Amino acid sequence: ITLFGDLNKNLLRRWYITLENDFFVMTYLGVLKKLLDEKTLQYAITFPSKATEQVNALSSLARAMSTNTQLWLTVENDNVQMFDVELKKNLVISKELDRYLQTFGGRFANELKLESIGVDEDTKKLFAVLKVYKDFQPKPHFNSAGISVSFFKRLMVSKFRKYSSRREEFRLLRSNTFGMARRLFRHMGKLLAEGKVIERPDDIFYLRMNEILDPAALANKGLKDIVNKRKTEYAYYEKIVLPSHFISINGQTPEVVNPGNLERQKLSARPASQGKVAGRVRVFREFSMPSQIDFEIMVTSHTDPGWTSLIALSKGLIIEHGGVLSHASIVARELGIPAVIGAENAVDILSNGQMVEIDGSAGTIKIL
Repeated sequence: ITLFGDLNKNLLRRWYITLENDFFVMTYLGVLKKLLDEKTLQYAITFPSKATEQVNALSSLARAMSTNTQLWLTVENDNVQMFDVELKKNLVISKELDRYLQTFGGRFANELKLESIGVDEDTKKLFAVLKVYKDFQPKPHFNSAGISVSFFKRLMVSKFRKYSSRREEFRLLRSNTFGMARRLFRHMGKLLAEGKVIERPDDIFYLRMNEILDPAALANKGLKDIVNKRKTEYAYYEKIVLPSHFISINGQTPEVVNPGNLERQKLSARPASQGKVAGRVRVFREFSMPSQIDFEIMVTSHTDPGWTSLIALSKGLIIEHGGVLSHASIVARELGIPAVIGAENAVDILSNGQMVEIDGSAGTIKIL
């Protein structure tokens, strides 16, 4: 609790830095929208970020491990125990893995949910990513050459890229900080479970901060009943599909969406990353790393920075929610992946294996 208090205090006292940076990002974006045409704007808001650093690091790590026959065999067989044994025999690969986890260990899907388990805690999840990246060749699309505009416009582009790149660095640091907090709360959960206050260490994530940090928590036998009640509430809400915007008054459940009423062939979107691509669709209702890449176009409702490893494996993106500065849009532009955003109900309208063509410049989706 003391460690968490220090972490919380030292970060929150400096959180204004991220807010000021975001202010500059949005200000310069607004300026560029007025100064540049759409095509030049798309280039201007493309910049190098930590996302492609992660993709390159994953690719390098997977290739290095695959050259060691015995080590790679443990990866393919999901043998965590033997993996640790073989890893100790190769200090070079071991150090490369440590560097990756030190930098990107906190980055995975749903990373800002403390109850999530990522590659830093579940080695088999790391194996799943490494297998797919064994033969992957990253192809960064970003070109640092200047654009043919006036000095003032180039200056505005430079300022935007500076603060936007910093924004992505802050996001990564935030992910790793959540990872620290996650480990602290899991340990608190372990202590509460050992004291028979809750049944399992992960049950701590059904409690509120004041309930966990209460000095009397280790003796509060009522926490178990609170956890069970909230588990029932969570199970109920998991079955509800909500609209993108809603109002809830006094805890009343908002009106739910009925996917059966959708017009199956009508899709509209907005441009996010230039280029045109046609191919098979794979719908991801939640993040999962596929055992093989049997699709070209990824379709999902929304992403977070933890989806980077999956986005890089796609040749096109259709995203229901987000904007031109959402993480999926940023990664797509940097890697040269055509993408469209704002594709309402795409997850329910499209189905796996369906052939679709998207134009990331025009923001159109065509079902073939």
